[in-house]
Amino acid sequence: MLEYKTKVTPHQEEATDRVLTQSGDGLTEREVHQAVTGWDQDVEAIPVPGKAKKQNKAFSLKVISAHKSSGGGFKFKQASNGGGAKGQARRSASPSKGSKGGSGGGGKKGGSAEKPDTSKKDLKKPLEDQKDIYHDIDIEIKKINRDLKRTQQQQDRLYGKQLLDNLAKQTAILKAQKEVLKEKQELQKQDLINQQETLRNLGVTFDEYGNINNYLAILEAKQQSINSLIGQQNGLIEQYNASTDKSFKEQLNAEITAYEKSIKDAQ
Repeated sequence: MLEYKTKVTPHQEEATDRVLTQSGDGLTEREVHQAVTGWDQDVEAIPVPGKAKKQNKAFSLKVISAHKSSGGGFKFKQASNGGGAKGQARRSASPSKGSKGGSGGGGKKGGSAEKPDTSKKDLKKPLEDQKDIYHDIDIEIKKINRDLKRTQQQQDRLYGKQLLDNLAKQTAILKAQKEVLKEKQELQKQDLINQQETLRNLGVTFDEYGNINNYLAILEAKQQSINSLIGQQNGLIEQYNASTDKSFKEQLNAEITAYEKSIKDAQ
């Protein structure tokens, strides 16, 4: 029990003992006196035997209610920040949320790398040989036929020497027509040889007259080849429909598109 020069009430004395019991050695007598009486007065105190005056900086009390009219009925609780020099050190050492978020955001931005572009383009096929080998000679044949028709139409109105001259002209035109048709026949023979060679490379055979021997077999083989491609494509489509992996479905979609191209080329 402490003795004070200033006058205190019994209720204040009881409050003083309660404060000292709850706080241990955390407060000095002056701090207790000020908290209990509410006045900043000089105090002389005789400490309780065995209780040495000591100030613990690592512990502090926070006053919840401190009114003079309360008669010394004060309540105290330990500060949430830890109090004292150690609490201040902990607060200084712990980073704030704002700084943590800022540094984290900066690291994320700096660490992100641009993804490589893996897109590809298909090679372009050269133009196929689509020239008409009969183009020039067909124009020449049409011209000859037009001249022959006009000359024949004039025949009905001619007599004597003019008629004979007209008939001679028709004979010359027919002879030119024969030569041109013969030239076209040679082109057709060469064209036939080229086409047969292309078909032979596909497994087609011919008889002595140029007719195809294995027509049905070739059609069946081609049908089986196309159906095989379609079956493989359907397998990829089933995997595509069953999968939920976005990157895997993109890969399957590219393969399915490639099969569509192969099927189109085989038909």
